Amino acid sequence: MTVFWHHVGDVMSKRDFPRTIGTSRMGLREFDIESVRDHIDENVGRQLKELQDGLDRIGSSTFQIWGVPTGAKLALKKLKTGDWLLLLNSSASYGFFEYAGRVLLRVPGEQWKLSQHLWGEQKFPLVVFLRGSLIHYPWSSFVEDMQYGEGLKGMGRVHSIGKAALNSSKFGSEEDLQSF
Repeated sequence: MTVFWHHVGDVMSKRDFPRTIGTSRMGLREFDIESVRDHIDENVGRQLKELQDGLDRIGSSTFQIWGVPTGAKLALKKLKTGDWLLLLNSSASYGFFEYAGRVLLRVPGEQWKLSQHLWGEQKFPLVVFLRGSLIHYPWSSFVEDMQYGEGLKGMGRVHSIGKAALNSSKFGSEEDLQSF
């Protein structure tokens, strides 16, 4: 299992979190397969069955959705079912991670139609179905807990936390990181 984090940015997090993740004011946004099925490329039918089977096994039929631009393809290449994705609103001193979700499925291919449906533009075709929760984990605490330098900035990118960094952090493991 790997932990990934995405620096979304102030403007985009305020615009897009309410659409597919949720907010502290409105709560967690939840989707089910039927609500998005017609907007997904038909070539991923087998993976949707796997997602439904997985949701049935864990006793949940809902999930959150996140998408990123094609420029993140290399960063997401290693992302797989069971990994974690943290969403950061800003790496400024006031910023914080607003969401932590377990990856249920990285929808194969580039999902232009789904991106248009969810975010009103085809800019985020690399789509991930997640099951998680809204959190408030300050950026400054993350930098300190992970023993990263204060100059670390997300720059709108998707990053993974290396095993060595995680093992030497205050958490020591992926499982303990989930306790923020």
